[in-house]
Order: sequence, then C-alpha cells, then structure tokens
Amino acid sequence: MRIRNLAWPLGFLLLVGAGASGSEFQIYKRLAPKAEARKDTGLDLAIQKVRRSFRERDTDRLEGCFGNKKVHVSLRSRIRESGYYTRSQLHFIFDKIFRDVRTRSFEYSPRDITISDDGRAYFGAEWTYVVLGSDTLVIEQLHFVFEKEKDSWLISDIKTSSR
Repeated sequence: MRIRNLAWPLGFLLLVGAGASGSEFQIYKRLAPKAEARKDTGLDLAIQKVRRSFRERDTDRLEGCFGNKKVHVSLRSRIRESGYYTRSQLHFIFDKIFRDVRTRSFEYSPRDITISDDGRAYFGAEWTYVVLGSDTLVIEQLHFVFEKEKDSWLISDIKTSSR
C-alpha cells in the first residue's frame, strides 16, 4: 500500500479520535478518491488532450479543455497574479507562455488520477521546459482539477509549484 493510500483510513481514525463532527467527516469523505477514476475514458481523453497541448505547445487544443466558467489559474513562475480567467483570457495567457518556452516533457502517472465524491477529478503532472533565450531548465509540478460539464471533463483549476 502506498503512503498516499494510507491517508484516508488514517485521516478517518484521527477524525474519530478527535471527536470530529458529522459535517467535518462529510467534508473529508468527499475528498476521498474513488477507485473508478482510472476507468473513466472521458477523463483519460481530457487528460491526454491537456498533455498533448503542453507537449506540442498547442493553445487552440488547450482552449478546448476549458469550459464557459472562469478557471482559477495560479502558475507562479509564469503568471504574476493568480486569479479567475475566461476561456479567451486563458487562450491569450497560454499562447504567451507557449511562445516563451520549449517543452521537454509533460508526464503524469495514471495511478495518481482521482475522482472525489463531489465529482471533481484531480491529477498532477510534471512539466519540464526550457525558457527560450536562456539555458534555464524549469520543472513545474502542475495540479489540475477537472469538473464534468454535460458529458465532458473540463479544467476548473490549475496550480503549480516549482522544484
């Protein structure tokens, strides 16, 4: 059993031992991963579309991964301000980002994809790129949240952390 998989039972024991209220327990339960996340073909296709977008620096393809709702984006090394952006704003932002960098890799582990009880899907990826005009190699840990709209999984949140 991986350490990540111990979080749910261990967290449950801590909540029970600490006398957590029913509402606190429900919040924690909603965030627990569902096993069927790895079996959702639509989610897998959406993630592959994101992966190809980053690898090929394809803004048009990436734009198709966003819905009509504003998306929260916090890319510390690429955007000065985190915030909520429309689909057209994201097209402009990622067009600029993709023009400024050369992607070396965009990798993730399918085992780390989870769908919570509240219907959101989570996955993390490692994006490695070189900033054009320099030899600076950057490795970003990207964290995506997807929500299902109609029959499509669409990005609702992107955050990053650098190593």
